[in-house]
Amino acid sequence: MIDLLHPEVMGDSPGKGRLLYGEFPVPSDTGPYIITGKGSLFLWVGGSRQILRSAFRYSLTKEYIYASFVEEIIEANERMGWGSCHPLNEDGLESAYGYLRYYGIDEVDLIVPLDQYEKALKWAGESGVEVFEVGWCPEDTWVFVPKDRSLLGVLVITSDNSYSVIAHNPSRGISICRAPDKEALSDGVAEKSLQKTRAVEGSPVLCDESGG
Repeated sequence: MIDLLHPEVMGDSPGKGRLLYGEFPVPSDTGPYIITGKGSLFLWVGGSRQILRSAFRYSLTKEYIYASFVEEIIEANERMGWGSCHPLNEDGLESAYGYLRYYGIDEVDLIVPLDQYEKALKWAGESGVEVFEVGWCPEDTWVFVPKDRSLLGVLVITSDNSYSVIAHNPSRGISICRAPDKEALSDGVAEKSLQKTRAVEGSPVLCDESGG
């Protein structure tokens, strides 16, 4: 599976049962940060931090978390005016690619939905951008990320398939192109995961800005 964040597998903790939270080191100058919460899927943490405490989520799929993360970045860009999200057209693609390069990220991957691989490959041409097609990417949404995913953040995975997100550089480490008037989580895989989540723990709130 093609990952949006750098995957890190956490070893078992004998006798401790299910992990509820973990504490993870982060670069101190890469905020704001995004972590997983126990209620809201994502929490925003401002300021300069060295350690973040992030919740583990047991009832969500990796695909749902990644698709939701993309939507979270789009919504944050609209609120904060980062300039990291653009229309899905020639000018928008050049701007999104240039956005990461502006911040010194020269090795870039492009993640697209399953039915748009050939179109994306044609656009990438000889730019050096590697294109990946995935089932979790929302419809008509193309996502530029660093080839070194750790520049954007980490997805911690436990042996019993729980997940914890610790993302930094959300304003500088990802850029997105989307066709107009596309609904959030329109991809089929994400919709199925959303239905599963609602059945298990109720409809989640995807954004809850918090300072801690």
